[in-house]
Amino acid sequence: MMENAVRANEQKFSAIIMNAPVGILEMDATGAIVFMNTMSRSLLAPISLFTEKDNFHDLLARRAPGILEKINAFTGNNGVIFNGIVEHFKIIVNKLCADSFIVSIEDVSNLLEKELAFREATVDKAVAQGKFEIAADVLHDIGNAIVGLGSYLTRIKRAVEADNSEHIQQLADFFSAKQPEISQAIGASKAAAVVTMLYSLVQARHAQREDVQKSISEQLSIITHIQELLHIQRQYVVAGDTVEKKAANLRSIINDCLSMLYASMEKRGIQVELEIIVESPIIQGHRTKLMQVIMNVLKNSIEAIDVHAAEKRISVRLFQEGRQVILQVRDSGNGFDEDTGRRIFERGYTTKSSGTGLGLHNCRTILEGHAATMTLLSEGPGKGALSTIIFHI
Repeated sequence: MMENAVRANEQKFSAIIMNAPVGILEMDATGAIVFMNTMSRSLLAPISLFTEKDNFHDLLARRAPGILEKINAFTGNNGVIFNGIVEHFKIIVNKLCADSFIVSIEDVSNLLEKELAFREATVDKAVAQGKFEIAADVLHDIGNAIVGLGSYLTRIKRAVEADNSEHIQQLADFFSAKQPEISQAIGASKAAAVVTMLYSLVQARHAQREDVQKSISEQLSIITHIQELLHIQRQYVVAGDTVEKKAANLRSIINDCLSMLYASMEKRGIQVELEIIVESPIIQGHRTKLMQVIMNVLKNSIEAIDVHAAEKRISVRLFQEGRQVILQVRDSGNGFDEDTGRRIFERGYTTKSSGTGLGLHNCRTILEGHAATMTLLSEGPGKGALSTIIFHI
């Protein structure tokens, strides 16, 4: 009965792999194809006519030599060797052991076409409205979020593919039930050791499954973050400066921004201190624009803190002095020198390798439309930074 159940599960798993909507193949160290599912045969058929039919290295040498170089240069026992897009194909090469490589192939032509169409439409609309800076910010925000999402998906994929804890549990239970008979064959100590080892493997698999569940939760948080950012940016692009200013609760805006960035801060181990000592932090303004400003300030603080720093802290303080409501964001990040401080709000100026130089410039522009001011100060490199926004009520 047990063997039949295991065999049925294995057949079911094989059927799933064979009919998966993504191409999956296995090759050995020489590139010889050991296994191909239906989708991989379909995807590779048009481009494998002029190559060795049963050798994937030959195809890579002709169409994607960079991947083949990475495979040949990889010295680890296992791990992901390549994860990227080549000629509209999403390709992931994963080394399982010395002579087994798993390759997944997915046709992303339609996805890339839709992405290109979306970008073109967004740019055209932004230019027509004089909002090209906002379109650049949208792409920047999406790019940052997608990087995190990709890493989580990779972790989940590896863990799920390696998860066969049910089979090991069944095997452990079987050996435990048959331990007296096994003891007669190999000795009591060896039989007990086998059972102990199997149950240890089961526990390890359970821990791995918990890691998968945690990764899924983090992924959902990031997806929510992306959706919120897109919503804010769409509202801003559509509404522009024509939306009438309304009562905006700064406490609510700050809390929403912190919630959207919670996953990023938790991942980096950053502690957040929040102090709001304003009885009624209500101002007249555009909620979506103010969220963009505060999100940008908080993200800059997060990115300024080195992942290996001994102190990782961001303090957010909202208080009132007379007719002014003041928001201060202080971080323990890298800080900056005097020359950078003089140019920090210049359009196009950035200290980031992938920055656009539009973020802080746009923030100051938005705040000027709210009769508010913004400063960003640092005592020097390695001494953190202090952002101060003053609203007049």
